[in-house]
Amino acid sequence: MRTSVVALLGAVFVVLIVGLFFSASDNVLPTVQQVSSPEASTQDVTGTKGALLALLIVVVTGSIASMGAALYAILWFLNREVNRVQMQEPEPLLLTMSTQGNSLGAALANNAFIIVALLGLVMTVAVIVLLLV
Repeated sequence: MRTSVVALLGAVFVVLIVGLFFSASDNVLPTVQQVSSPEASTQDVTGTKGALLALLIVVVTGSIASMGAALYAILWFLNREVNRVQMQEPEPLLLTMSTQGNSLGAALANNAFIIVALLGLVMTVAVIVLLLV
């Protein structure tokens, strides 16, 4: 596998060198000049177009880095919680309305605000859907 990675990196390097040769030398590739204004040309880089390209690269790179950091934080937190739960003794969930122990009633009693908020959201969406129909 190591030799295939080295070969792939070598091929990428060769392609970059060939591309640099073609872009740095004049009249190597035949081109047709369609416009005379450098602002409208795709081959001529003006200061404004260069600054906008640099800004685009910075924004895209920053977005990718921030998404990667967010995914890393989420996965770290989930892994921490999974490890914490694996160290606990397993308790079966009792499907009773008792507020004692690990039961459905205790979960409803401890998370009443979340349940009421979700029911309110469902009711709001239902009213909006009925008004649109």
